[in-house]
Amino acid sequence: EANMGHDDDGGSSSDPLRRRPAADDEANNNATLLGGAAGWRPWPILALQAVILVVLLPTTYTISRLDGFFKEFVPFISASINYSPASCIGGMGLSLIIICVLPIMLIKWRYLQGLIAEAESAGLSSHSDSGTVPDSASAPSAPVPGSSCCCGCGSWRRENNAAVCIGFAACFGLLGVANFEYHNVPAVHNTSAAIFFLSSAVYLVM
Repeated sequence: EANMGHDDDGGSSSDPLRRRPAADDEANNNATLLGGAAGWRPWPILALQAVILVVLLPTTYTISRLDGFFKEFVPFISASINYSPASCIGGMGLSLIIICVLPIMLIKWRYLQGLIAEAESAGLSSHSDSGTVPDSASAPSAPVPGSSCCCGCGSWRRENNAAVCIGFAACFGLLGVANFEYHNVPAVHNTSAAIFFLSSAVYLVM
């Protein structure tokens, strides 16, 4: 009865299953929302992106060249989607690519959040030299929360959140490139292109 009363009061502090209930709940929620993302494969979406690019770029290039909108043999992509109807096709194609990229970024972010939550629920030290969960843990190679991440900001969770925000910025920049033709609004088009290329580079590094 005494033990039962002790459990009712919150359980033993030495019980590893009770050490991080909030992190356990987060890990379970992530697993549920991912729908088994550990076994999910992004290849169909990546293949669709490749098909769109393979069809999009030659199509807009051919239309723009036949219409005499540029004379360069290898123009900038912006030049091949600068005038209608090529700009309409290019805008649609780039928008479809964004639609394909967004779910991959979100699933990656959610999956890493789940790994971080599992590391937290395991009660691992936040001062690990390697910054990873040992092989004996339930989440091999998962980043340890609070340890130094690859960018040196000191938190894997913070870096994961920053990465998905930068990915959103890259998608926003590509959307601007697709919807603002260079000959109409060059400032917005060039700014969007700069946001896209810089954000994409940072996202790939992170």
